[in-house]
Amino acid sequence: MVKKKTAAIFTAAMMASAIIPMSVSASPEISNPGCEDITSVINPQVIGTYCISGDTSLMFDGDQNTSFTINRSGSTPYIGGFVLDAGEGKTFAQVNSIDFTCVNATDLYIFGSNDNIADAIQANSDKDLCGSKNNYANFNSTNLGIDINLISNAEAAYYKDNDGIFWGTNVTNDMNYRYLYIGTPKWNSNAVIKEMKLMHAGEGSVKVNTENNCKVTYNSFKAGEDVTITVTADEGYEVSKLNINGATVSPVVEGNTATYTVSKASAIVTVDAWADPIDKLEMKSIEAKPEELTTVTRYNTIPEAWSDNNATTFADFGVYPTTTIFDAGEGKKYVLDKIITYARASHPGRSHFKLYGTNDPLTADMFNSDGVVVENKTEGSKFTTLTQDNNAYFGTGSWGNNGSGGVDAVRGEYMIDGDAGYRYIVLQSDHKYMMSLSELKFYGSIETEETHDSNYFKFSASANEINSFNKIAIKLNDDTSMSSDFNATAEFSGNTEVQYAVNITDLPEGIEVEKVKLYTEAE
Repeated sequence: MVKKKTAAIFTAAMMASAIIPMSVSASPEISNPGCEDITSVINPQVIGTYCISGDTSLMFDGDQNTSFTINRSGSTPYIGGFVLDAGEGKTFAQVNSIDFTCVNATDLYIFGSNDNIADAIQANSDKDLCGSKNNYANFNSTNLGIDINLISNAEAAYYKDNDGIFWGTNVTNDMNYRYLYIGTPKWNSNAVIKEMKLMHAGEGSVKVNTENNCKVTYNSFKAGEDVTITVTADEGYEVSKLNINGATVSPVVEGNTATYTVSKASAIVTVDAWADPIDKLEMKSIEAKPEELTTVTRYNTIPEAWSDNNATTFADFGVYPTTTIFDAGEGKKYVLDKIITYARASHPGRSHFKLYGTNDPLTADMFNSDGVVVENKTEGSKFTTLTQDNNAYFGTGSWGNNGSGGVDAVRGEYMIDGDAGYRYIVLQSDHKYMMSLSELKFYGSIETEETHDSNYFKFSASANEINSFNKIAIKLNDDTSMSSDFNATAEFSGNTEVQYAVNITDLPEGIEVEKVKLYTEAE
C-alpha cells in the first residue's frame, strides 16, 4: 500500500495446498481485535537475514520512526526476508498474529518449520528458492531439505488501533513451530518494516462486517476449534454471497439459510454476507445470432454459471465486443429496474459490459463494422443505452484490469434509469480482455402490449394503497367532472408496488377522459 500502514499477519501451520490466498484488494476493515502483546515472553531472535538494508532489531524498539528495508534478491537464492528463532524448547504456538508497521509489505510470505530454516537456506543458496512467478513456490521441502509449511501469503483484513495506526490481519492458526521465515515476494521493490509484535488472542470471535438483507449467527468457539457461520436471508431474499476472512466461499444452502463451517478457526473470523431478491427476471439469450446481423462478429449466449446463485462458480463470456441478445417476444417488452452482478473472484476486473434496449427490428446497420452497438448518443442510433450515465459500463474494477489472484467475487448493484420497455435487450462485453462473471441477475418485469382506447388508465401504487381507495374522480374534455365510489376488482395485499388499470366506458360520442384520480374519502 502507498499509505503508511501496519500489517498484522495472523499465522498458522497449514500445508500450502490448504491456504486460501488473500489479495490486498480483498482486505476488509475490522475493529481492533485487542490481542495481547507477547513479544517479550517469546523474545524471538533474528538468526538469518537476506537482502536487508538496516538493523532488524529496530522492529522491536517501539519507535515508529526507525525501520529496515527488504528488497528481494535478483540472484540466487532470489529471496528477501529474515528468519526468526523462538529459542530452545520454545515455539510460536501462542502467537495468533504477527503485527507489522510497514510500507509496501502487506503481502509478506510466512513459512514455519521445526528445523533450522536459516541453515537450510545456507545449504541451498545456489538454488532459486522463490520461483519464476514471485510466489515462493520453490520455498518448499524438496528444495530446502526440511519439513516446512506455508503459513500465510497476504493480508486478509486490517484495523485501526487506539493510536490511529492501521494493522493488517491474515487470519490463520496453529503456530507450533520454532523457526519462521518472513519475506517479501516483490523483486526490485522496497518493503519497509518499522515495528513487529507477536500477538496472542484467546477466545475466538467473529466480526460481522456486512449483513445485506440477511442475518449472520455463529456458535461460540476457541481459537483452533471449528465455528459454523449461519446466514439467514430476509423474507423474499436468498443468500447469494458469503465471504470468510475476505474470501468468497461456497456455503451449503437450504431454502433461505446458508451455513459454512470454518475448520480450526483462528481467533478472529471476519464475515460478510449478502442476500438478493428472489424475484429475478428470467431472461434467456437467443441461442444463435440472427442471420441478418452480419456486422456482429462475436456472439455468445449467457453461460449457465451466471444464474446458479453460486458466487464461487464463474464462466467466460468473450472479449470486446462479444454480444448476446434477449428477445421478450412478439407483443412483449422487458422493463428493467436493476442489475446485480458478481465478479469472477480470481479476476475481479473482468466484469465490464454495456446494455442497450430497442423496439426496432434488429438490422446490421445498428452495429458498426467492428460489431459494436451504435449508441444512442450517435445520430441515427436506434438503441437506448441503459448503462449508468448513458455512457459508462456496468461492472467492477478498471477497464484494463486483467490481474489475477483475487479471492473476492466483488458485488455490483446497478439501477436502470427510466421505466421504458424494450422487446430487445443487447448485452455487449466492454472489457479490454475476457469478460468473466460469477453471477448476472436482472430485475424488473415483462410488459405485455395491449390495445386500449383513450379512456384506459394505469396506476402504480402499493397494494395497501390500492385497497384503501374508495373514490374515483374523472375529468372530461368538456370541462365537466364526475365522481363515484371505487372498489378494486382485484385482490391485493402487502406493500409491494402493483399496477391497477381503470377503463372508462359508455361515454357520449366525442367525450373523452382527460384525467382520472383515485383517492380516499373519510366515511
